Amino acid sequence: MRYYAIIDVETTGALPTGERITEIAVYLHDGQHIVDRFESLVNPHCAIPLFIQRLTGISDQMVKDAPGFAEIAHEIERLTQNAVFVAHNVGFDFGMVCKEFERLGLPFNRSRLCTVQLSRKLLPGQPSYSLGKLARSLGIPLNGRHRAAGDAHATVLLFEQILAADHTNHIKNILNYGISLEAIHQDLNTGMLNTIPHTPGIYFFYDKDDQVLFHGISKNMHNQILHHLNHPQSNQAKRLRQQIVNIDFEETGSLLIAQLMLVEAQSETLPPFNTGMRKPTFKHGISLAYDERGYAALSVSDIRSGVAIHASYPNQPAAEKALKKLIKEFNICPHLCPQSLPVKHQELCLHQLAGKCMGGCSMKIKPDPYNRVVKTALTELRKRQEDFLVIDTGRHKKEHSLVLVEKGEYVGFGYIDANDPMNIGHLKTHISSRPETRFIRQRIQKYLAHHPVKQIVYFSCHNEPGT
Repeated sequence: MRYYAIIDVETTGALPTGERITEIAVYLHDGQHIVDRFESLVNPHCAIPLFIQRLTGISDQMVKDAPGFAEIAHEIERLTQNAVFVAHNVGFDFGMVCKEFERLGLPFNRSRLCTVQLSRKLLPGQPSYSLGKLARSLGIPLNGRHRAAGDAHATVLLFEQILAADHTNHIKNILNYGISLEAIHQDLNTGMLNTIPHTPGIYFFYDKDDQVLFHGISKNMHNQILHHLNHPQSNQAKRLRQQIVNIDFEETGSLLIAQLMLVEAQSETLPPFNTGMRKPTFKHGISLAYDERGYAALSVSDIRSGVAIHASYPNQPAAEKALKKLIKEFNICPHLCPQSLPVKHQELCLHQLAGKCMGGCSMKIKPDPYNRVVKTALTELRKRQEDFLVIDTGRHKKEHSLVLVEKGEYVGFGYIDANDPMNIGHLKTHISSRPETRFIRQRIQKYLAHHPVKQIVYFSCHNEPGT
């Protein structure tokens, strides 16, 4: 069972930082009835301004012998410790109580609900949402206006009407997900948060005019969307959160496909809260040179150095990984490829003894036939950056996702049943054609350099498992 501590405070002024509480009332509610209550005048240990005395009727003489907040803090703690803090304009009442606990050196953290925000959402169309006018329009008796007990009891009756009007479990959703009512748009349908899966995909935020505010992707859409709603880190993120009225999403299974869909969506229109996607930077590649004996030597080079690059990669480790793979597959001599071995040159090549090297380092093989193999390897390497199919996780366990690059161009993506035959011709029939957008092939290469996938099929020459 969830409990609600419905609270009102009267104070010496409007700012929690410098003002003090003069009266407090707490009604503990179980969602059906009041189950406990507490009210007390509070000695603020300072003079109450005259206009505040006139507004509330609470004078310096009335609070002279009242307990200070320190003397009643334990009672406030007891009634609220397992309850949701509820108030009309909760930011003020909660801020005042927090500040009083802070002065005592005690923490005070509670989930909060604001009956102003809830009324706007669940009791729409009222002429005013101030407590007095709202009580009048809803037929709620309000005895003792601007006194803690009277205002708190009216808030109890208002909250009961709000609970009765909550047919979509709006309150349950925002409490379950820890969303602050004051920070989101009142028309956001929180019930749809229950439909967002914990899977990879692309999501869209819309405003009240059904215009796209933001596109995003995540390997866990549910958690990422809640992060947007709960933990904005910048003023722009806070402004976005306040404008979201509707959320849409599409499961992709593969984070790569989500990224490709995002690139496609942003090539059509760039929402106001998205920044343009940058061109992927490929800083390293595999280059070819010849040693003093005429043997071809492959190495990883900085693209900015101006040397001819035969295959480019987003970073040095990705280029070194590709080079080591090429050396192993074509029996190229590691000692002629500086970055391939973390050892100094040895007179006797251990790879040659193991039958994993053609013998270029010891001149067992002449330069011309050795170099022909190296050039064949480079040709194959270039083809693999031009013709391949990525097989990865699907939207459910019995499905695979597919991404096709052919003749150096992105063709599209699709899905197949996990039990379907894995031949190239059949796989291609499941690809849905998508538009080629700027730098998209580089984005695919960069993704593959940083993320493992189930399999990469190089279909120009042969099939090869990916990592």
